[in-house]
Amino acid sequence: MYKLLKTEGRAKRGELHTCHGVIQTPVFMNVGTAGAIKGAVSTMDLKEIKCQVQLSNTYHLHLRPGDELIRGMGGLHKFMVWDRPILTGSGGFQVFSLAGLRKIKEEGVYFSSHIDGHKIFMGPEESMEIQSNIASTIAMAFDECAPYPSTREYMQKSVDRTTRWLVRCIDKIKQLNQCPDTLNQNQMLFGINQGGVFEDIRIEHAKAISTLNLDGYAVGGLAVGESHEEMYHILEQTVPYLPQDKPTYLMGVGTPQNILESVERGIDFFDCVLPARNGRHANLYTNKGQEAPATDTSVVEGTTTQPQTPADSTLGGTTLIGTILYVVAIAVAFYFLLFRQPRKEQKKRAELRDSIKIGDNVLTSGGFYGKVVDIGTDVFILEFGTNKGIRVPVSKAAIDAIKDPVTTPPPKEAVTEDGGNKKTLLRKGAYFMPQKMRLPAAEKIKIVEVNLSGQFRSKFDTNTVWHWVEYVARMGMARGAIGLVGSSYRKYEPETKRAAVSEYLRGGVSQK
Repeated sequence: MYKLLKTEGRAKRGELHTCHGVIQTPVFMNVGTAGAIKGAVSTMDLKEIKCQVQLSNTYHLHLRPGDELIRGMGGLHKFMVWDRPILTGSGGFQVFSLAGLRKIKEEGVYFSSHIDGHKIFMGPEESMEIQSNIASTIAMAFDECAPYPSTREYMQKSVDRTTRWLVRCIDKIKQLNQCPDTLNQNQMLFGINQGGVFEDIRIEHAKAISTLNLDGYAVGGLAVGESHEEMYHILEQTVPYLPQDKPTYLMGVGTPQNILESVERGIDFFDCVLPARNGRHANLYTNKGQEAPATDTSVVEGTTTQPQTPADSTLGGTTLIGTILYVVAIAVAFYFLLFRQPRKEQKKRAELRDSIKIGDNVLTSGGFYGKVVDIGTDVFILEFGTNKGIRVPVSKAAIDAIKDPVTTPPPKEAVTEDGGNKKTLLRKGAYFMPQKMRLPAAEKIKIVEVNLSGQFRSKFDTNTVWHWVEYVARMGMARGAIGLVGSSYRKYEPETKRAAVSEYLRGGVSQK
């Protein structure tokens, strides 16, 4: 219920009593489009600055995080941790702002999501259902915010359709408010006056919707490209035809001068993203005009900023110095990360390459060890493994270090008698592990190490070892000749074992 307390000309002072508290008007509503105000402004911050109403957007909340999810959490008030009134836009402004992604029909509007392109349909009923799920204090009727400029013919058709949509919104919200599972059965509905800058269309539409006895009335479709003079003229002509004993809301307008001019013309609800946006960009509104860092000569509605006071200068100067120091710190960090450190590394690697001489053992970036046998302009000729006939040219840039190949020390033997005639080869826990060894690449040889861990006491017989070798071969870990490095039979010499395993893998030896 709206209570008109005082008037002066068209200006009015009132109270709107809602289920979430009393709103003192004139009032400015802070905009948290998707349930939060940008710039890390919390609900506690808003209470400290005495914010009475927050505004959120039906279309954006429907997409993310989803009105069903919000309903499941108990409504937008609990989702935002806010116990004061919330007004939700219907999605009608997105009909204007997403003009390239929508198609208007009598039944409603077909959108392509601005996030991922998926199809969305929103009509009067759908908008009311989403706002009911959100459980805002005040719901706005679904309308078309027509573009500026528009032809008279287009504007008249748009306004007529908006009127029909308003009637459908009224029917739907009445139905929803009577449902026992509705979160807010006292949700209010504001209608929206449209008509662009055609004052006669505006006036006729204001007369038509005033008969519907809504909880409040808004003037939409302004501040979309027309001049301030045109906006003020439309308010002067239209507001007198809207009920004075109901809230009157000018949508999307909120500079200090706009607010003062509009209050004088009968408006008592406002919203705009401007205060938070200006704050994020280090701009202040003061009683001397708009203050920005340094010597900015910004204008506010045609009024040039006044010379800064000492306090204002300190604020602006501090902000400027802080910004400069921040930029310098970032530049220095980028210099060290992108230029200084790589140059040091390049210099270090160049010195390494220059120090390499024939006969040195080197490690390549691929993890292979080789011996330098010749040096070219851009390459080293390396010899890999024991086959001195295999020589490979390697780019100098691919050399990581001068380093001798790593050799694995032979593990302890794990051979004991088992049953009088069987040899125990490995203790439990032994495993095969591929190693990078100096072997000719052309022969595609990989060494499989039998690592004798010695951690367990259980024993394996010869057959078990043969099965492991066969498994390794099948898994592609062994090709060609395979050696059992680190194991030693008491009965056989290493060369004999190596030859036996190699022949077995070629299918010439049975398991014994």
